Amino acid sequence: MNNYEVGGPELGDIHHKANDKKYFCYFTGFLEGILASGDIEAGEVEPLLLQCVEFVENVGDEDAFEIVEDFNADILEAASLADAIEYRLREIDLECERSALKLNSP
Repeated sequence: MNNYEVGGPELGDIHHKANDKKYFCYFTGFLEGILASGDIEAGEVEPLLLQCVEFVENVGDEDAFEIVEDFNADILEAASLADAIEYRLREIDLECERSALKLNSP
């Protein structure tokens, strides 16, 4: 068993990777919620952009960045979100209870 120093770089890397995975699953579930109606509803645009900006600033999520860029270029559409969701779902281990919980949380 490894003895990792609390606050040390090794333990920090482990936590960083776990948090990235958690954020990835959370954001995927969030996008699924946005498209639950089959389209991007007018009232969902602002929360979507706010969440994307937060993820870009704090996590560096590439999909979130592209959503903001698409919005700014006036080309944001449901199909591009659906493509991002499909891609992200391939990256998530749905057998992992922790991932599935994050993916299906509100």
